[in-house]
Amino acid sequence: MEYKYDQIKHYFKDWAIAFGSHHLEILKFLKENKDISLTNTKDSAWIDTYDIIHQEVFPTNKRIIESPEAAKAFLGNETKQIREFVKKFEKEHYGDLEDDNIWKINETNILDDVELVNRYFFIIGKDIVAKWMEDPINY
Repeated sequence: MEYKYDQIKHYFKDWAIAFGSHHLEILKFLKENKDISLTNTKDSAWIDTYDIIHQEVFPTNKRIIESPEAAKAFLGNETKQIREFVKKFEKEHYGDLEDDNIWKINETNILDDVELVNRYFFIIGKDIVAKWMEDPINY
């Protein structure tokens, strides 16, 4: 799903500018793997750094969008599609769902707009962080 992908990417870039230089693991990784776009290796250092960055930028325990009004504005007319997208992701990654109508798995209640938006950021963030790590200088 590409809905507001550029807005989430912009959020990531702002985070990288503001906080990326405070994370020694990230700086070390970038220094040691400055040619990663040429080698494109995804070894344990890559995976570890990916996990650190993804959890820092798109945390599951802290909301990026906190107000219901802001969440509703972000969702716009795509609420139903985003619910289905998140539901599909969670089902693929965490297994079958007990109830399709009232749904909460992995602490995500897709009927709550704030939780839905933040989970959407988390899911889209996986792709954004991976693409950035493939070529951090030119991203």
